[in-house]
Amino acid sequence: MGRSKKSSPTYLHRRADTGDYVYLRAIPARFRPYFVGEVRLGWAQRSYAIKGQGTIKISLGTDDVTLACERALKIRSQVEPLIAALKRKPSARVAAPSPQLVPRLPPEVIRGIGDRIYAELLATDDEATLYPERDIYGLAEVAGQEGEILDPRDSSYGGRIDDAYETLLAAARRDLAAVDITPVEETVTLEFDDGPFLAKSIVDSELERCGIAILPGHPDRRVLALTILRTRVRAYEDLLARRQGKPVPTPAQPEAILPRPDADGPTLTQLAERFLAEVDLPAKTKQLYRRYLLMFAEFRGDRAAKLVTAQDMIAFRNLLLRLPTIVPRAMAGASPEALAEWADQTPGTPRLSPQTVKNRGLGAVSSMFAWAVDGMILEVNPRLGVRVKNAEGTKLKRLPYTMDQLARIFAMPIYCDPTIRPKGGGGEAAVWLPLLALFTGARLEELAQLRVVDVQRLEGVDVLDLMIIDDDPIASTKRKTKSSRRLVPIHQKLIELGFLTYCAAMKRNGETRLFPAVTSASTEKSAGFSKWWRRYSRAYSEISGAEFVFHSFRHLFTDKLLEVTEDERLRLRVTGHANTSMNAKYGRGHEIGKINEIVQRVEFRGLDFSHIRLPTYA
Repeated sequence: MGRSKKSSPTYLHRRADTGDYVYLRAIPARFRPYFVGEVRLGWAQRSYAIKGQGTIKISLGTDDVTLACERALKIRSQVEPLIAALKRKPSARVAAPSPQLVPRLPPEVIRGIGDRIYAELLATDDEATLYPERDIYGLAEVAGQEGEILDPRDSSYGGRIDDAYETLLAAARRDLAAVDITPVEETVTLEFDDGPFLAKSIVDSELERCGIAILPGHPDRRVLALTILRTRVRAYEDLLARRQGKPVPTPAQPEAILPRPDADGPTLTQLAERFLAEVDLPAKTKQLYRRYLLMFAEFRGDRAAKLVTAQDMIAFRNLLLRLPTIVPRAMAGASPEALAEWADQTPGTPRLSPQTVKNRGLGAVSSMFAWAVDGMILEVNPRLGVRVKNAEGTKLKRLPYTMDQLARIFAMPIYCDPTIRPKGGGGEAAVWLPLLALFTGARLEELAQLRVVDVQRLEGVDVLDLMIIDDDPIASTKRKTKSSRRLVPIHQKLIELGFLTYCAAMKRNGETRLFPAVTSASTEKSAGFSKWWRRYSRAYSEISGAEFVFHSFRHLFTDKLLEVTEDERLRLRVTGHANTSMNAKYGRGHEIGKINEIVQRVEFRGLDFSHIRLPTYA
């Protein structure tokens, strides 16, 4: 439905498919419970009943703009005074309370919403039967041609309403058979002359009426959506049965489903939403925290946060230690308790490590409570004193590559044939990232996000500048910690292999990124490359064992630094580890020469690079 011309009155819109005009007016959510009235449509000899709708949609029955303007203005003159009166009404001026975010939808809530929808559909039919001239929910538009106004005095009116219910039932059955929840989950943006209006989905609207909300993508939303589809089919079948003379009663409206009073302060989910909204966290960390915080709320019940005890934290810790690391597809959407029970009954199932439980699971909950204590929302952090012990052998130690493994890595096809550049490896990044990691000890993410401008020459030394942080969307960079901001000298072996030539070519080509083909849907630029490296290196170098990963290059370089210098301060500056003795200008000035000296002394004796074939970089 397109917007009208500028000369048209507000809320007049023209259908793109038929050319007919429609009056369309969104009603603010806070006014809807009080918005009851009737609009007289003089040209059609009928009325349009207003009864809490979110949007008033009235076909004007014409494609003539002059006539449509005249009719729209008459409707507007009746609607706007009602809204103006509500603005003066004290009860309507009070903004509706924010829905309470819940971790799950109890079955009784889902059933209650379905029962309410069913009762409302049948009650609407009652009113349409008693007052056919009102056409409360636009059955005439469903039954007739687009823009046609049906006269309830016409002998064919009843049959056309039968056709309307048949049409609605067919659509509901089609959606249900295809398990297509889009009609009840999609949001629609309506374009008005005074700006766009985002209409909530049916699922969100029904939840809002209950005073609750649940996160998008939650499996309980799908259950509710399917319940609404089934309710529609049942209701339209019964409405058609009524049209055939069967005495289908209209059930009483179920009592409103209201959230529990918040007398004891914020609930766990409310506290979690405030914490995630107010604390500045990286996107990936925020997503991880949200998962564990809602899991905790679901596990202990969405009680008031002040009522959580250390015993609750201990129970949550014990539950996390039982959870599987990978959830099978058949268990998707299952509760944490069900997943733990499944893992208990499935021998050999890998579980969350104590380190993961400590740093991620309990860490997320503890961080939230610590924030709440600092903000004087709560008095104590129930996590205090609850520890996670590492069982012997449970923490996987990453190991450095051996010289034999390095020889196999640098004999892989990508180093022998310059035409082999797997897409997952990011083109030339497949060759250079392992070499850079070997001779700089830098982290994979630091190397993957390198920009052309990060390759510099300072104090006569070629370096990778990992100090600058850039928030530009195209060239953004980030560092793991403050100590990660440093200068790393480029090893002579990298220069001999042609790394600076490659960098110059990328600069001539106008590239911003040094490795532009390294892309990822994740917040970490190296996520896709990391997965590719794990598959490719194990397939072609035959290196097995989960303890050998790309980070093994960094471990090996750190070991080599120990062989060439006893100065721990300089070693930490090269690798970007924290040291409380560092000053703010580490890596710059005269010390870059000292750091370069120890980097150039790193060597891998017996490792042959003479067979490596790289392209000629233009």
